Amino acid sequence: MLFAGVAAPPAEPGKRAPYASAAINEAGWKKFDRTKAAGLVGMALERSQRGPAYEIADVDDDDLIDGQTALAGIVALRKMKQTGQPFFLAVGFNKPHLPFVAPRKYWDLYDRATLEVARNTTPPERAPLAMDEGVEFYTYTDVPATRPVPDEYARIARHGYYACVSYMDAQVGRVLDDLERLGLSDSTIVVFWGDHGFKLGEHGGWGKLTNFELDARVPLIVRAPGFKQNVRLRGLVELVDLYPTLAELAGLPLSAHLEGTSFVPLLRDAGRQWKKAVFTQCPREGWMGYSMRTDRYRITRWTKAGETDIIELYDHQSDPAEDKNLAGLPALATVQQELLAQL
Repeated sequence: MLFAGVAAPPAEPGKRAPYASAAINEAGWKKFDRTKAAGLVGMALERSQRGPAYEIADVDDDDLIDGQTALAGIVALRKMKQTGQPFFLAVGFNKPHLPFVAPRKYWDLYDRATLEVARNTTPPERAPLAMDEGVEFYTYTDVPATRPVPDEYARIARHGYYACVSYMDAQVGRVLDDLERLGLSDSTIVVFWGDHGFKLGEHGGWGKLTNFELDARVPLIVRAPGFKQNVRLRGLVELVDLYPTLAELAGLPLSAHLEGTSFVPLLRDAGRQWKKAVFTQCPREGWMGYSMRTDRYRITRWTKAGETDIIELYDHQSDPAEDKNLAGLPALATVQQELLAQL
């Protein structure tokens, strides 16, 4: 376990301060200076300063960046309240991104011994391009090189992820509490969303950058004045739908070039028919993987100039974890053909 008792000083330009511990950050900066002097640039230079993948920090919420972000959001809300004018405020939290650093009290919310680890730790058969290499996770200094990661460390990492989610959740709550105190809740549209999902050992991966459901699916919560609350919508939506949705809710005109579709009608009627499919794509070693998710299936087509396509097909009705690639099975030949045509 890693512990921190002293908040880290601000980082110098080009250097990150991802840990609460000044000692861990300073060790990373020394590595950064050495590798920069050796000629490293870009992502290689960025990765050179990494330390452990997690830290149990003996600090207050506001000693870490997401606590400071929550404070900045609250200050901005109060200024906007004073203007009496319509406003748009984006508050972006870093966690639960790596490294898994959170104040101790959020780690204490979980009993590590009871946490389950992934059991589907190998990629599906006949899916050679499905997985990324998990490069980011394995560049942290304490992560075992063994793949899959041993259960003991996988449980630590999962614990850290959960702690970071709870820490971030508390910061969101602080901003929303202040929105309520300012009397703005009944006139403000609030959207909570993430930009990608995350694997915690599933299929042997840690992180994002695949077309699997765990990477492509994100949290999305919308609260808008005049709409029913606490309703779970089953309709398929995409992140490109957010802008037109917000524009319509705010009574703003929509540009003709938008690819997204406002899902305001779905907010009004949760049971109505909506999109038949949603899409993601992800590159891999010169290939591009185009993935489509319907209400039942996910199909991914990997294509590369001059190469035969590689297909993945998963049935979420029988295999929600996407462990069995059904592409090429005679029994699903018609389904596969129809889905490929739709894609």
